[in-house]
Amino acid sequence: CMSKKNVIHLEVKDGKKTILDKEVELKDLTIDEICEYEDILIEHTHTLQTDQPLSNIYSRTLKVIRLATNLTDDEIKDLGREGRMQLFRIIVDQSEKKS
Repeated sequence: CMSKKNVIHLEVKDGKKTILDKEVELKDLTIDEICEYEDILIEHTHTLQTDQPLSNIYSRTLKVIRLATNLTDDEIKDLGREGRMQLFRIIVDQSEKKS
């Protein structure tokens, strides 16, 4: 029996207008990927506490999206910056629930 894939719903709005509405499948991470992911989160949490909280935020966001999903580079590009940030937050929230 196939277990329900880990799918999240990403919706990006611009005011009332929905500019992106997409189902994104989260993949099952290997232990190496889990460790890499947790390192990125530690770095992220640490950076948020510094005087430059947004330092490298976009490359961290991209790393997390690449690790956690099977989206292609073009698909990731198509999410737009707001979509990527939102997806990042959803992925982080999901992983907080799991651990």
